[in-house]
Amino acid sequence: MKEADPNGTPVPLLLPGVTDGRHFSRLGIQTYGFLPMPLPENLNFTQTIHAPDERIPIEAVEFGTNAIYRVFQRMRV
Repeated sequence: MKEADPNGTPVPLLLPGVTDGRHFSRLGIQTYGFLPMPLPENLNFTQTIHAPDERIPIEAVEFGTNAIYRVFQRMRV
């Protein structure tokens, strides 16, 4: 993450909820969430997550897409 945003500080976040990961765990596959997205300070993320008007800035989507793509590139065998 420091490569993608040298001034950023990665912060772990626990969100209550469910994912499809539970289906993978039954097959013995451990899953982890990775959601890199720099959010503006004035965005109240905890109020908008899964709300009727859920949204994040397009810049956050682009940043996250690029960061995850870099991870996949490094994992390529």
